[in-house]
Amino acid sequence: MKDWYLLYCKRSEQERAVINLDRQGVECYYPQVTVQKIVRGKRTECSEPLFPGYMFVYFDPEEISYTTIRSTRGVASFIRQGAKPQTVQPDLIYGLMMNEDSEEHQVKLSSLPQPGESLKLTQGQFKG
Repeated sequence: MKDWYLLYCKRSEQERAVINLDRQGVECYYPQVTVQKIVRGKRTECSEPLFPGYMFVYFDPEEISYTTIRSTRGVASFIRQGAKPQTVQPDLIYGLMMNEDSEEHQVKLSSLPQPGESLKLTQGQFKG
């Protein structure tokens, strides 16, 4: 019976793990968010993983063994509870899929401070 599992991937190798797991017939999902960064002095939007280093996989352990998945290039190991890999509730995965690209979760360029605007810090060591 197929279930969702949580994998820990090697640093910055989620894309490699997705490609290799897809070749094996394993469904992969790692939620991404659109963030705005300043690259070379310009604001740009780019996609980043919501959970860096982690990925959800959907497979049947009777068809594909845990060892096969764990030894795939880019994968470090399963997240475990005791000796068995931890399963993830499908409702959590589908909820993440539904909210991944919703407009309300993305920060718009217009809501960010513009050059020349004054800001007042209300928290932290630079308060006031």
